[in-house]
Amino acid sequence: MITDLNKKNAKQEFKDSPSAAGVYLIRNTITNMQLLLSAQNARGALNRHQFELRYHQHRNRRMQAEWNEYGEAAFEFILLKNVKPDEKNIKEALSNMLDEYKQQYGSSDSNTWY
Repeated sequence: MITDLNKKNAKQEFKDSPSAAGVYLIRNTITNMQLLLSAQNARGALNRHQFELRYHQHRNRRMQAEWNEYGEAAFEFILLKNVKPDEKNIKEALSNMLDEYKQQYGSSDSNTWY
C-alpha cells in the first residue's frame, strides 16, 4: 500500500536525482518513423515529448499526426544512453553519442521526423 510518506519520499528521491544528459529515441513501431535526439536532461525531454503528444501540442506536426492516427501504444520512448556524470565536455560527448546512434539506428530522411 502506498502511503503519503512513501509518496513524499519517492518525490524527494526524484527531485534529488541528477538530471542526466543523454541520447534518446522516439519511434512509431507501425511506420518505423523515428526521432533521435540528445539533451542535457534526456529523461525530462522524453517526458516533455510525451506530454506534448498527449495534449496535441507537439511542435512536430508529422509526429503529432501519427500519434493522433495510431495512438500512444504505437510509440516507443527509449533512453538509449546517459553521459557519465564526470564527463568534462558534455556537449561534445552528446554529439559523439548521437552520431554513433544515428549510424546504429539508420536515421535518414525517409524514416526520420524533423
